[in-house]
Amino acid sequence: MYIDHQMLLSDEQALVATAASTNVVNLSAARKFFGGKPLFVVVCVDVAFTTATSYEIQVCTDVDGTIDGSSTVQITTGAIAIASLTIARSPIVIPIGAVLGTEQQYLGLYYIEAGSTEETGTVTAFITADPQTNV
Repeated sequence: MYIDHQMLLSDEQALVATAASTNVVNLSAARKFFGGKPLFVVVCVDVAFTTATSYEIQVCTDVDGTIDGSSTVQITTGAIAIASLTIARSPIVIPIGAVLGTEQQYLGLYYIEAGSTEETGTVTAFITADPQTNV
């Protein structure tokens, strides 16, 4: 699968608390890059999670590129139990086609931690038109 650096949201990002993805994507560039194809956010677990109870992944947009708790939530996964956030799991694939029609220019992820403070979990997340679902 091809992963463009400009479409990378998290690159082995350690999630030890509620946090925004390290990077945001300019939706104007994404529209041009993918030429109208349906798009997906793909989140892969690089290092297994061990101590938190769950994480929720929110796909958010914003006008200035600052993704935080006040950004517009476009899509949410709901709580994902830590027991399923292992490196053996299939990638989490989130369709985002409708999000590209929003008036807000920037897209990022907001990871919401529940329970104890996570100590080990890391993820890589990116936007693609061709999500690979096998491990």
